[in-house]
Order: sequence, then structure tokens, then C-alpha cells
Amino acid sequence: MGQQKYQIKAWRRAYGMKQEDLARRAGLSVPTISAAERARREPHPSTLQAIARVFGLDDPAALRQEPPRSAPVSDTLSEDLARASRVIGALAEIAANDYRRIPLVMRDLQRMREQSRIRR
Repeated sequence: MGQQKYQIKAWRRAYGMKQEDLARRAGLSVPTISAAERARREPHPSTLQAIARVFGLDDPAALRQEPPRSAPVSDTLSEDLARASRVIGALAEIAANDYRRIPLVMRDLQRMREQSRIRR
């Protein structure tokens, strides 16, 4: 019996990533990620190493296992949460008395929306 296939797609989904996200973070192309997920043949070792690094794995063989049920929060999600926190703080200030900040808050909200579209 052959070795278990790599669970790259499961890992990617557990981390809430699209193929484009994983490709960008791993420094690979989307077709390379797609081919690795289909696993019709063994992915190149350097491809597996790059993908494993994205998930914080030292050994690419760990990609053969199912990902943890609760994946750590990704850097982009952390950035989004920090940005949302700043926006909420600014909204609280505006509600209190400083209406001049409304255009700045609206700009930040627009950036958040645009960046979330890019990641999808």
C-alpha cells in the first residue's frame, strides 16, 4: 500500500485561505498549488517545504496528516482585527464629540473592504 497523500487542500481550508493566498505566502504560483492539491504525482520537495513553512511546519511530511481542528489565527486576520479595533475606537471618539474624524474612518473602512475582496 502506498503512502498517504498530502492533505494540502485541507490545511489551506483550515487556515481560511484561498489558493491565491497560499501561493502568495509560499512564493509559488496558483497552478503549482492547484497541482499539489490534486496530487496526481508527488509534489517537488521544495514546493512541499514552502507550503509547510506557511503553516508553521518544520517537516513537510506533517502535511500528510489532517490539519488541527482549530488552526491558529492567520497574520491577515490579526491585521484585520487590529484595524477593526482602531476603527471602533475612532467611532467611539466620533460619537463622543469629534466629527472631523469621520472621513478618516470612512477611508479606513473602505481599505478594509478592498483588502478583503483581494484576499477572496
